[in-house]
Amino acid sequence: MTELISGMNGLILGAVVFAAVHLLIAGTPVRAALVGAIGDMPYQGVFSLLSIIGLVVMIYGYGGAQPELLWSVPVVLDSLFGAIILIAFIFIVAGLTVKNPTLMGGMMGGDDALSKGDAAIGFLRITRHPMMWGITIWSAVHLIKNGDSRSLVLFGTLLVVALVGPTQIDKRRAASMGESWDKFAAVTSNVPFGAIVQGRNSFKFGELGLWRIALGAALFAAMFYFHPQITGVSLY
Repeated sequence: MTELISGMNGLILGAVVFAAVHLLIAGTPVRAALVGAIGDMPYQGVFSLLSIIGLVVMIYGYGGAQPELLWSVPVVLDSLFGAIILIAFIFIVAGLTVKNPTLMGGMMGGDDALSKGDAAIGFLRITRHPMMWGITIWSAVHLIKNGDSRSLVLFGTLLVVALVGPTQIDKRRAASMGESWDKFAAVTSNVPFGAIVQGRNSFKFGELGLWRIALGAALFAAMFYFHPQITGVSLY
């Protein structure tokens, strides 16, 4: 069993499980069929369990896989990569702390506020999927910076799932929430700053919450310090 999930074999196996659960089940009619058969809560439990198993196996396999360098980037870009990862941490914190209908059980301000578009404030003015874009940015930076075979599998899988996920979520919310979702979606965007550039919303820094930015920076600083001790390599 250990041999099956160690090294590149385990990394690929975990990636297949993780990607299949998110791309071939959660975002397809298979999900509706499973929910109809076993109920929503049991489905969510099985989905979460399989996702965790896939992720754990990927990480375990990544640790034992021998990296084959595929490309390299100039060291001078390290500071830029660090700044971008800081932004990713802030987006992830926002995704975890902002009430958002795109998250599981994430209604915000009730149906009335949602239908009027009043819920589209703060980070949601930037994107209605801050968590997914935080993961996208984080994964992309690690993939580009590392440039090796095992990173291509691990971070490439996370990147693809994070990029495809918002479209799948939007389709499910549109089907389940109807007009309320349509009004919310009309003043928000998946792509960061899309609604603002198109004039469907406006940027208001004061609504972001300085504590979220500070928490994201604090987590970045903690990871910057502990990452080499945990993994043996720098954060980026």
